[in-house]
Amino acid sequence: MKNYLLTVIGNLESEELCQSIAISLSPIVDSPHLKFQHTKGILIFYFATEVEKSEIYNFVLGELFGITESFILTEITDDVSVCM
Repeated sequence: MKNYLLTVIGNLESEELCQSIAISLSPIVDSPHLKFQHTKGILIFYFATEVEKSEIYNFVLGELFGITESFILTEITDDVSVCM
């Protein structure tokens, strides 16, 4: 299982939209808890999954279609640390 950090950038002002995006990611998340933070225009997700990075990228691209085109998907390795 690999850990990922997904940063979504865009016009994400409403709480409902942020929660909707988080729920839309649940089919690819294998970890019991999807963690996310949001602030003005930025959503940051931390999750674990068995899904390949290219499949995650295509899934996220489809889920965010019409909402935003800007996101960064990073695999968490020993060289990356995250505190949320």
